[in-house]
Amino acid sequence: MRLLDFLILLDLIVTSYFLDHYRCVKDIFLAVYNYKYTTSHVDFVVLFFIRQLVILYIRKTVRQAWKIQKIRDSIWRYYCLLFICGLAAIVKLLVLDFFVEKPESALWSTVAAVFFTISSIFIVRSLTSDGIENEESGSFALFRTIFNIHIKHWNAFRLPYLLLAAECVCFLYEPILYKRMQSDMFRDGPHDLSSCVKWQLVRLVTIILLSTKEYYMGLAKLRATVDLRNSVHENILHQPISFFDQNQSGELSTLLSSNCGTIASYTPELIASVATDVFMVIGDGMLLLTCSWQLTLTILLSAPAISFVSIYFGNERKMISEETVASDSRCSGITGEAFSGARTIRSMAAESNELRRYNLVNEEYYNIRSKDVGSDSSHGFLVNFGWRIDSLLIYWYGHYLRKYNRLDGQEFHTFVIYHFRAIYALTRLIKLHSEGMKTIGKSNKVLDLLSSDPKSKLLSGTEKPSVIGGITIEDVDFAYEIDGKRILKSLNLSIAPGQTVALVGPSGHGKSTLVSLLQRFYSPSSGRILLGGTPIENIDHKFYHSKVALVAQEPVLFSGTIRENILYGYDEGSEEDMMRVARMANVDEFVSKMADGYDTDCGERGVRLSGGQKQRVAIARALVRNPQVLILDEATSALDVESEALVQEALSRCSQDMTVLVIAHRLSTVRNADKIAVIENGSVSAQGTHEELMENSEGTYFKLVTRQSNVIG
Repeated sequence: MRLLDFLILLDLIVTSYFLDHYRCVKDIFLAVYNYKYTTSHVDFVVLFFIRQLVILYIRKTVRQAWKIQKIRDSIWRYYCLLFICGLAAIVKLLVLDFFVEKPESALWSTVAAVFFTISSIFIVRSLTSDGIENEESGSFALFRTIFNIHIKHWNAFRLPYLLLAAECVCFLYEPILYKRMQSDMFRDGPHDLSSCVKWQLVRLVTIILLSTKEYYMGLAKLRATVDLRNSVHENILHQPISFFDQNQSGELSTLLSSNCGTIASYTPELIASVATDVFMVIGDGMLLLTCSWQLTLTILLSAPAISFVSIYFGNERKMISEETVASDSRCSGITGEAFSGARTIRSMAAESNELRRYNLVNEEYYNIRSKDVGSDSSHGFLVNFGWRIDSLLIYWYGHYLRKYNRLDGQEFHTFVIYHFRAIYALTRLIKLHSEGMKTIGKSNKVLDLLSSDPKSKLLSGTEKPSVIGGITIEDVDFAYEIDGKRILKSLNLSIAPGQTVALVGPSGHGKSTLVSLLQRFYSPSSGRILLGGTPIENIDHKFYHSKVALVAQEPVLFSGTIRENILYGYDEGSEEDMMRVARMANVDEFVSKMADGYDTDCGERGVRLSGGQKQRVAIARALVRNPQVLILDEATSALDVESEALVQEALSRCSQDMTVLVIAHRLSTVRNADKIAVIENGSVSAQGTHEELMENSEGTYFKLVTRQSNVIG
């Protein structure tokens, strides 16, 4: 509050000092009694009291917590009141300039009134936003993040910015030459064309600088976009698996393809626009002041109002942009699902259903974009309307200045030309806030990703234990973030090195969830998992997954050759390694019959291979790293009898001397396991060999085996 008290006191002193007409309270009362708008200075005293009453009222009100929200809801009323005070001071100065011979005190009173009006707006803002305006501080933080991204590519932008600086110098020099040229043209006697030639040369240099700058700026923005895409892509790949549970792949693709370019381009465009327009405003403003300071002040009557309009529409466009990105992501998500599931759609004759789904979200996208178009059009209309009013004021006020011989025709002509240049630059500057908030709205998701550091958490483990194989699960609890429902409850299980353990139990009771924890897709809510006596989160990420391999029920193959898929992620793998595991996994059996052999393209998600072929390639891919722990999650459940036999043969041959964890619904595949653990309601309800578990006729395992036997029978 000390700063507030200081500004109030300073406002009082300055207002009193410049108003030397009023030495005491009696003088003020006399001035009010004899008030005449065209000559009286008492208006500045009234404006002072209005400012202070607004501040004191809000200062008192914010101390009453229940009234704070009421003040915030009507804050624009107080802003408008203070804004009107500033405009009234400017108008008063222009009036006094006409009717008072020496309005110097009015000039300084106006400057003081405008300054303290602006200060009052910031004071009101601080009083009503203390600890509350997190949204705006968040926007500032996002702007700072965008700027930091830009700084990383400073070397690429150095040359275009040097060209921009030279271009700005030309912008400053150009109006000076133009005024000289005009003076020469209106001067009596022979005309000197040198000023005209110089002016045109400067314009030519400006055009050359502009074109060269745009070329190098385009290359720099392209480089920044590519690097940003790489950074975001890396960030996404290192996100926890729960992140992918909550975000559609189409949405993430949109972030990379569209939003990264918006972010990378925003800062250089902002800097270029600000530099160019600020220099243009400075150059033109100096020329406008030399022509007529009175007419120049009329610009201040419109500029603040237009700025308020832009702030309002900027905040609105930010919200619309966030909705647009979300809607666009939904469109991308639906198309991604449709394209990847094209076979399912065709087999179900569901093309019309997919069209309805897409048309629905596309119509939603149209409605949101319509709001954006309407907001942009309204913003543009109000800005242009404001400047038209400003132009009308200039012509009207200029007419009076000409009428009383306070402005000659040449100066007025020059003023009008450079007034249009100045308002063009001011319009672009004012719209920067709106465009900036729109960029923030589009880029929120990307910037949130960049502000996180999933890689450090994923790669936090550094240990590479020499003894690998045994798995110990101690009192593990787990719940998914999406619904918070506990899946695993105090689960305990011990697997000795070289042992084959099967997990069986009803569907949805936690078997696959346990596999996800062993693969470090998620972290336990409580408890711990040890590999060879070492907590798995402490083990080096790459080392861990070279020792623990997974063969899933639905293996995902990537677009590329069979060779590339087998060696996927294993940079040290050689041709010999690939051939060794291909023979072990019975891949060689079908590849030898293909024309292109191991160079056969698998297609997206392996669509050019059969289910059994994909499964054998997945087994080879898991084995090429020489793992010591092999996890088989329903690895043969979706295969036909012949394919299952080939895969089972491959697994039996490959899994010798390994610790194997098998999940299977077909209980015939787990009979020979060293130990069978029954997972029921998120914990181990029973464990032992097949024979031991079958002795308990009331047990879950016995019932599962009996039920399957009856179905088969």
